[in-house]
Amino acid sequence: MQSTVLFDRLDEELSLDEYTDLDASANGLQVGTGDGSADRVAFAVDGVVSTIEAAAEWGADVLVVHHGLSWDGIDRVTGRTHERIAGLIENEIDLYAAHLPLDGHQSVGNAAGLADLLNMGNRAPYGKLGPVTLGQQGWLPT
Repeated sequence: MQSTVLFDRLDEELSLDEYTDLDASANGLQVGTGDGSADRVAFAVDGVVSTIEAAAEWGADVLVVHHGLSWDGIDRVTGRTHERIAGLIENEIDLYAAHLPLDGHQSVGNAAGLADLLNMGNRAPYGKLGPVTLGQQGWLPT
């Protein structure tokens, strides 16, 4: 699969455009050209050096994370930021981040996953931030 197809699917499914003015994270493609293949995709919570190294060892084309590298922009590319970006570029891994869009997704998001795990009943959206909902509420089974 082409990475552009993957990124377009994620952008649409996670409704990235609804979070543009709400989230400090630069949601979407943060590092890379976005024009390669996405045959091997790794998923992680954080785009940290160890996660990037593990993705490179596995041969990932794309790393999708909840916490990416860019929060209100990048002022300097030194230290840890340099290590992360260098690891992605050297290993030709595109980094895609979805922060609040992944929190708020009502079927595959973080809150939805925890509600599924706990077998929560009578679920409903919970926690508005502007026009979007970031969580879920419901009853735990007895």
